[in-house]
Amino acid sequence: MNWLLRHLDSVAMGISGLCLVQCLATPLLLIFLPVIGGSVLHGEQFHRVLVFVILPTSVVAFVMGCWQHRRWGVLVPASIGLAMIITAAVLGYERLGMTWETIITLIGTLFLAWAHLQNYRLCRDPAICPDHSES
Repeated sequence: MNWLLRHLDSVAMGISGLCLVQCLATPLLLIFLPVIGGSVLHGEQFHRVLVFVILPTSVVAFVMGCWQHRRWGVLVPASIGLAMIITAAVLGYERLGMTWETIITLIGTLFLAWAHLQNYRLCRDPAICPDHSES
């Protein structure tokens, strides 16, 4: 269980980073490589799959982390980020337009990644969570 707690935020940050890179890189790749336009990287399904990976990973990481460090305020940016990512995935570019879908996803991803970083740091702070520091 301790191993899971130590590494789950890292995994979730990596997944959020993948989402961020995909959102930023796809428009650039579309400019230079028109073939990618119909690929899995650009499809709505890709966003929905990421949500189904991000949501449970993040929820478990935050619940376990907050249970240990008792700093429940981390859930505010996490909730904002998850809500934005889910909204963008559910509404998609058909309703939001590609620009707004990308903006909402990017901002949500930044909120979520920041919250995971805070959770990660709190779990490793010996003054807050001495049983789970990496020393």
